[in-house]
Amino acid sequence: MLIRNVMESITEYIFQNELLKEYELKCSCEKCIADILALTLNHLPPRYVATHEGELLISTMLVDTQLKIDVTEELMRSVLKVENNPQHAQG
Repeated sequence: MLIRNVMESITEYIFQNELLKEYELKCSCEKCIADILALTLNHLPPRYVATHEGELLISTMLVDTQLKIDVTEELMRSVLKVENNPQHAQG
């Protein structure tokens, strides 16, 4: 049985398709992006599904305006934290 937190897909979708179109990251290295996504997910409530039908819920959830606002706000908080304190080697 596969159990999945659909907030991962929702957060990644909003990050890639909405936030990055409006905001240019100071650093877009793999480590900084992973830190932004992980930090964001740690501050959002998980939403687990155990079926393929549950995963189809993702597209329905993406039209929820409040959910998009909540995820976007948390993403921006994470972006600012990571940009102000990057954990990668700076050269």
